[in-house]
Amino acid sequence: MNNYNYVYSFPECKADFERITNDESVSGVFRCTGINKDIINDDINCIKFLAYLHNLENEGTSSHLVTGCKYLNFWLYDELINKNKSIHKTSILYKEFMNVYDTLYSNDNEICKDHIEDINEEIYNKVKNLLELYNHFKNVPTSSTVGNCFNDNKCADLYNDFIKECAKINNRNFCDGLDKFREIYNERMIFLNTCENVQKYLPSYKSNNMAVTILIPIIIILAIPFILFFLHKYTTFPSQLLLKIKKNARIFDDQYENTENFLPMSQSFNRNSENSAWNIAYHTGTR
Repeated sequence: MNNYNYVYSFPECKADFERITNDESVSGVFRCTGINKDIINDDINCIKFLAYLHNLENEGTSSHLVTGCKYLNFWLYDELINKNKSIHKTSILYKEFMNVYDTLYSNDNEICKDHIEDINEEIYNKVKNLLELYNHFKNVPTSSTVGNCFNDNKCADLYNDFIKECAKINNRNFCDGLDKFREIYNERMIFLNTCENVQKYLPSYKSNNMAVTILIPIIIILAIPFILFFLHKYTTFPSQLLLKIKKNARIFDDQYENTENFLPMSQSFNRNSENSAWNIAYHTGTR
């Protein structure tokens, strides 16, 4: 999952998914006939997939469609692969379920095709981390009503732990997902929460990266004098460099002298050529 910014909508998508798939009429509408049992032998979750996808196709708005497909992608891994119900990739499971869906509706319009990608364990765990943040965020009080404020900074503590990883790992997408959560958290806490014992502002991981970016050239500048001193004191590098400069200077001087010696000869040759030309012209004119 290359874009973690959609994770903020997963709690809402999960609620929709459970509402749709828990409807008793679903099992009477959808049938998973023709499914390849070697790939997935789970008719119950196959029916849930078909019901949710059908709802997305018929009732989902364009924005909700993308987030719904992203959630469906995550659900395939979470429910079927992570729980050892299938050893196949999410993209293979999706295609198998879509084959069943197409036989039911004869529909070649794969609305989630561009939003399905294979998820590995690392990506799955990062999505789970973000979901944990949003689940705790639901419990953060939004007012200072008596009894509503309590010392619960679990949400902020989790964020501060996760953001440390942004300085260690090269995973810009996950860190951008954290930044999306930070924006939502800060907006809500600054304008709605007046509890004094709850952290109201979360820092961005980008500020940490900016500090590192500024420090690197400063460290290099400060280190240069020490490096030069070490080279001068304990190595032959300066003397070798000086010898090479002197050698190049001598070569340049020799080339310059050769050029100076060549110029008079060249000028003499030019004068002789001019005299010869005048002599030829004179003799020609006297005939």
